[in-house]
Amino acid sequence: MLLTGCYFSSDILSSADPVCLSKTDSGTLSLRLRTRGQPIPGADVKVGRKPPGGNLHIQLYYNGSTPPPYPCESENEGCFNLAVLEDLLPLEDDDDWYDVFIPYDLKNWDAQDSCGDGSGGIPVRIGIWVNNMLSSDQGDGIVRDAVAIDNVCLDGTLVSTSNPIQPNGLAIYPNPTSGLISVELPAAATAGMQFRIISLTGQVFLNAAAQEGIKIHTLQSESLPSGLYFLQIIMNGQVQQVLKMVKQE
Repeated sequence: MLLTGCYFSSDILSSADPVCLSKTDSGTLSLRLRTRGQPIPGADVKVGRKPPGGNLHIQLYYNGSTPPPYPCESENEGCFNLAVLEDLLPLEDDDDWYDVFIPYDLKNWDAQDSCGDGSGGIPVRIGIWVNNMLSSDQGDGIVRDAVAIDNVCLDGTLVSTSNPIQPNGLAIYPNPTSGLISVELPAAATAGMQFRIISLTGQVFLNAAAQEGIKIHTLQSESLPSGLYFLQIIMNGQVQQVLKMVKQE
């Protein structure tokens, strides 16, 4: 399975079904990865190219069947951080797979969800994200890094995974921005579509209706304080896609 990502968007590999784990459980998550330095056939990315190398975020989460668009930063958001593998650069032999073993202990996880069967367990899914520190305004070169992943196992049991969730052509530019931003949708907007800009704490700074039949929209961001925000695409009250954006002076 190939995951690609940059600073503003990330492919996500997640469990197809939840696994009930006890809050007192400890064990090991294992996976195989490959960081080839050669271009991937048919894709405009390289695995582990330099610089800066991709980062792999591995977490357990329990809030619903859909993983969050980015690794969560707090256990209050319903996640448990297993590992962050930083700066994955090409290894000595491009064709080799490398085994990674990550121990975990859930006794200090203050999880609020339960399996609902009286066992006191947590219905967890595995989420894997790849990103790097390159933004979408780095020039004409490749900004997305990629990592190949296989054999995701929880305590020796192979975990079934869903197809990676991908950005599907959504783009915002310029990013960072000091004023107007353009939002390019994968297809023309449909009735009821909305844009929302929120802060890292969830505060809503902008709500705007998309114009039906239009693919590229312009939003005002001059009044936003400098910092990192999330742009959400909303349909029928549900968040469909999310991208990071940076407001600067």
